[in-house]
Amino acid sequence: MFNSIKSQAPKSVGAIGLFGTGFDTNTQQRIDAVKRKLTKLHATTDENGALTSQAYALSIPSIVLEKIGVDTSTNVPVRIAFTLASTPENVSNTIRKIPNEFKTDVVHTALIIGDTILEWNQSNLCIPKSCVGSGILMVFDVGTLPTSGAPISRLNQLCATIVEYNVNQAYSKKHQNSQHFVDACLKDLEINNTLPYIVQGHITQVLMNGTIERQELLPDTERENFVEEFVSAAEAGQGILRFASHKELVHLCLHFMSKTRADFFTESQTQEEFRDLREILKGFDRAFRMKEGNGVPFPENPFDSPGRTLEQLKYNETGYYDRAKNFIGSWWK
Repeated sequence: MFNSIKSQAPKSVGAIGLFGTGFDTNTQQRIDAVKRKLTKLHATTDENGALTSQAYALSIPSIVLEKIGVDTSTNVPVRIAFTLASTPENVSNTIRKIPNEFKTDVVHTALIIGDTILEWNQSNLCIPKSCVGSGILMVFDVGTLPTSGAPISRLNQLCATIVEYNVNQAYSKKHQNSQHFVDACLKDLEINNTLPYIVQGHITQVLMNGTIERQELLPDTERENFVEEFVSAAEAGQGILRFASHKELVHLCLHFMSKTRADFFTESQTQEEFRDLREILKGFDRAFRMKEGNGVPFPENPFDSPGRTLEQLKYNETGYYDRAKNFIGSWWK
């Protein structure tokens, strides 16, 4: 692994003509290795130097660090995400040579640092990108990168690992999948995965199989045993729940509350038997907000927003559903 590599390019490198010069042999070999991977992904040549430019950016740890773009003057949140597998961005619109299974409804894991998602899939490359507009489905806090405790050295080690994957590793559903990558990154950041049991179940599915299925339908809210079916559907063995929109997620939560007489959006008021389910739904809620750039027209985040919780609105044991509709207002329509 490249534990202490630093970019040896001149600070003013920006022109394609400079690539391939000014580097030691090891650095040039890394750039060439990543360029070969990029070439395999696209039915195109490198006449204008675009692939060389991208290969350079993915081969040098210090440049990868710039792409991640975290501010170490504040505590940086680190999260595990379940996401639709994606192809690299910043490439031409030509046909991508990615297996069909990774062009459809395939879910695996990724790491989010700040607002940047790090994902490893059959493209055999990790390309840091923004969470906004991404295919994330669920997001869970796993730790923070503190301002103390040498955060830069941890990030440098993380970037060295990303370069190692980009240069030398090949994706394998069983032996080098997205969760293997996430585990390696968390080790570099010195963060332990202490997520709830129900989330760990989903992660284990990805670790063992490379991906996890996505359910076709949500439980019918009109069915008498809706609560039991919904709790069961959230288990890892059933696959990832499928919500068509943020509105549908909140809508279903409200139905659940109306049938259980519980303030589901407030952790302190959630019944013990539903706490794992709450974590899963909270993960969906966070993903919708992150990938939409917090642009959802909802008054407040219903999960963990003390100023606007249903508890503060003094809901009694009846009328949760109707009162919640009034709370949401025009957004409900």
